[in-house]
Amino acid sequence: MKILVSVLIICLLMAVGKILIDRKRMKQISFQLKLVKVNQSQANVPIQGYDKAQNELITEINQLIEKLKSKENEFHRLSQQNKLMISSISHDFRTPLTSIMGYIQILQEKIDSENEKRYLKIVEERAINLNRLIEDFYTLSIIDSEEFPLEIKKVNPKVILQNQIALYYEELSKTFPTIIVEMDEKPLFLFSSERALTRIFANLLKNAFLYGTDSLRIRTEQASGSYTLILENKVTEASSIDIEKLFERTYSGNGVRNTNSTGLGLSIAEKLAIQIHCQLSAKQQGEWLQFSLQFRIK
Repeated sequence: MKILVSVLIICLLMAVGKILIDRKRMKQISFQLKLVKVNQSQANVPIQGYDKAQNELITEINQLIEKLKSKENEFHRLSQQNKLMISSISHDFRTPLTSIMGYIQILQEKIDSENEKRYLKIVEERAINLNRLIEDFYTLSIIDSEEFPLEIKKVNPKVILQNQIALYYEELSKTFPTIIVEMDEKPLFLFSSERALTRIFANLLKNAFLYGTDSLRIRTEQASGSYTLILENKVTEASSIDIEKLFERTYSGNGVRNTNSTGLGLSIAEKLAIQIHCQLSAKQQGEWLQFSLQFRIK
């Protein structure tokens, strides 16, 4: 009888001890989570002891902490990116406006007619550039706010691309002595947005004649379940291109922004491609830079 009582007492003491240890452990976990909650710590909760259920709980908590760290890092990266973009855009706005005001003052002094024509032409060019800045900034803003209206209907993306090539042919021909367009003649009809595709192709072509050189090739590829329109051109500074950052808002290959461009065109194109469920990608092969817009087809 005494032995049985002793065994019961020992078991009771062990149970009480385990309860006290578990309580202390839960307090430690609670304290660690409070530190994470107020951003004073992002350290994982250490796994101790041999309680399987408790260890599984701690594992789940640590996974949530890791996700939180990842989200916060992404937020800080995007926040910094936006600050750089706003700073860059602000600079781009001020520069042409200052130039416009300067030339207007010159015209007001009534210089001879030939000079007036020349200065007026410069003012016109600055105004066009300013309009491009405003349009790109506005477009990106409304896309980010998900207020960019897209009408989905039956379209032929090849025809839309051909229209944009014709529209920008003068600029393209000045940049590229060699332009090769090889698209199959078979009609391709998809349910997509004509507005989005027009802007995507326009931005890709603008990027080509602003930063490309020598040769431009436009072609198509078809595989099982997909159809791809490909634009590729030679570039002058191939070594300076960071493909991984090419679609970022603030990216500039050589660190200097072209005065005729906001640098937002590729970012806008990628966002629109995502909205119409296409895949816009880029890759570099030597001195060739290639953009591919892939459509899923049934």
